[in-house]
Amino acid sequence: MKRSMDKQKMSKRNMSGMETGGMPNGVSYAKIREVLKKILSDKELQDKLIISGGIVPWIIADKDSGRLHSDIDIICKQEDMGLIRDKLKEYGLYNERMDSMYYEHQDGLDYGVDTNISGVPVGFYPYDVKTVKTLEDGRLVDSDMIIQRSFTPPFVKGTLSGSRQDKPELKVKEMPGLRQEDYYEEAEMDGITFKHTSLELIRATKLKALRAGWRAEKDLRDIAQIDAIGTDKDKQARIESAMKNMKSTLDDKNRGHHQEREGKRSEISR
Repeated sequence: MKRSMDKQKMSKRNMSGMETGGMPNGVSYAKIREVLKKILSDKELQDKLIISGGIVPWIIADKDSGRLHSDIDIICKQEDMGLIRDKLKEYGLYNERMDSMYYEHQDGLDYGVDTNISGVPVGFYPYDVKTVKTLEDGRLVDSDMIIQRSFTPPFVKGTLSGSRQDKPELKVKEMPGLRQEDYYEEAEMDGITFKHTSLELIRATKLKALRAGWRAEKDLRDIAQIDAIGTDKDKQARIESAMKNMKSTLDDKNRGHHQEREGKRSEISR
């Protein structure tokens, strides 16, 4: 499925126009859009990248979100991570300390690489697809399981820890029963066709986080924008059903916080 937006012809750009720099308080919708167009101008990368996160519905609608965004999250197949690293090196955007493979971790898996493009933090994170058994209509069937991995370098405030650590923060999300055709779709931005995680998946993920007490007002606004665009009800139902079996390090953190709160209540009641 392809969702279209503004098809104005873009001026010629290339990733050599990118430079590093920091904007610690967040970046505007306009800046995010500008950097995405630079990234997608590389023809070798264009069809290998999947734009993810709360910026997606605003890009599709070509509507300013009216808030600052922390970064750009991009997902790609594990097999394409080598090309991405080569491209970052080619454009002078690679820093080994922002690469998960620079650090020793127990499983030795690839959790992606971060960079900074024209002042915008950008993460490129891998996913794998495995075949697993899931229960459908009372019987076991072969289904896809999407496995996403990401990380935060030790010198950056972590999502899970809430502070800087002495080692990278590794994050895994396993989604059994999520069909690949429900995982991402296509849209257009100024005549550039690009892939993005489906609006239905973004909506379901944000709702799950809200119910866990993990996210904030921005997610409600993103969900409202997704609803304004419209979603496929059948796809939404399939994804929400698959999400019930999702496992992630974020869920583990929430369970830990819940157990900690319950433990404190128990101590107080003694």
